[in-house]
Parts: sequence; C-alpha cells; structure tokens
Amino acid sequence: MAWTWKSEGRAIVAEFLVTFLFIFTICANGLNEARTHVTTAAVSAGISTGFAATALIFAFGGLSGAHFNPAVTLGAMIGLKINWIMGLVYMFVQLVAAIGAVGLLMYLFPGDGTAAALVLKPGDGVSWGQAGLMEVVLTFILVFVIWCTAMGPKTAITESDVEAQEDLVQKVADNKAKSNFAAIAIGFTLGFLCFLGGTISGGCFNPARATAPAVLANDYTWLGLYWVADCLGAAIAAGLYIVCFKL
Repeated sequence: MAWTWKSEGRAIVAEFLVTFLFIFTICANGLNEARTHVTTAAVSAGISTGFAATALIFAFGGLSGAHFNPAVTLGAMIGLKINWIMGLVYMFVQLVAAIGAVGLLMYLFPGDGTAAALVLKPGDGVSWGQAGLMEVVLTFILVFVIWCTAMGPKTAITESDVEAQEDLVQKVADNKAKSNFAAIAIGFTLGFLCFLGGTISGGCFNPARATAPAVLANDYTWLGLYWVADCLGAAIAAGLYIVCFKL
C-alpha cells in the first residue's frame, strides 16, 4: 500500500505528539516532587501517570494507537498489528519526542541538574538481575493488558465468521465492549505499576522514558538494562497472548 498522509503521515505526527505530552507530564510531575521535597512521590506518580495515560489514549488512540512506548510498539510489531517498517519509525519518533519533552523541561525548570535528576537507575543495593527482572515483569503486565483490551480482541464480524462457531457473535460483542474501555484499563495499569517497582528498578517500563534523560545528561550507565528488559517483557507478553489467547 502506498504511503499516504491520511494514514501513515497522520499517525506519525500523532505518535510524536502523544509521546511528547506523556513524557512531559510524567517527568514534570517528578521534577515538581523533587523541588517540593514531598514524601508522597509514589502516590503522585501513580495518579499523574494513570490520568495522563487515560486522557491521551482516548485523545490519540484512534490516530496512532497511542503507543508512546517503544516496548508497546515492539509488542504490536510481533503480533503484526503494525508493520515492522512503520514500527521502527514509531520507535524513532517516540525517542525524538521524549528527548524534546525532557529538553523543554530543562529550559522550564531552573538549575543544571534537571536531566540528571530524571535519569533512571535501580535502587540502592539492587543488582542488575533484580532490576532487570522487575522491569521484565512490569512491562509484561502492561503489554499483556494492552493486548487483552486493545490489540487482541476481535471486534468485527466477517462473512466467514457468520458460518463459524455459534458463540462467535457474542464473543465479538464482548470484545467490542471491552475495547471501549481499553484506555481506562491501560491508564489504571500504568498507574498501579508506578507503585510496584520504583525502589527496585526505578519503575520505567518505557525505554523512551529512560533514553531521553540519559542522552541529555550523557549518562548511559543503566540505559541498556531498560531497553533489554522492557523489550523482553513486551515480547513475552505479546507472544503469550498470540499463542494462547487470540480469538
């Protein structure tokens, strides 16, 4: 199919915007927490992340799918929900948008350590293996929920389906109802994940979130861990759903 602005071009722009807005929101929240020295950072991060994700998925889901996360895009690529070329373009756009969002925050928040303050790293005394496994689990949960609510459910009936099993129509109807609430389910998932891994791995489950401050602060110490673990978690989640649960 030929490239068209109405489909691919619009989706790329939308994915840039949704990633920029999401990374800006969650990182701004973190910087505000640091400046005010409050002790409720985990609660604030969970609420902010959940609300932002829900709103942005509702706003951009119909335009680009609202991945705003290279690990989510990888899960979609594995299940052929997006072709691999477009998926790689999405990943590039997500990284550029994330770097732009953190760059804007460096201008808005005074001080020279803004990017460094946003660099993700495991908690004190946590090994690479512990942090990596936590990231695998967190990203698995996120991508599996996305597959169960948004990417996986079949919501349309074809002519061949009509002649298939009798309960297919009801299954499709149930899946359509489920997909209508996908943004809420995914937003809640992103929110509660913030409570789980923060003191172990930093609670990333998004390689773009890890990459942007690492690039701008020139600190790549832990970046490889987040890319490998998050992509592995996404691949396992997508593969498990496709093999075991796809309708």
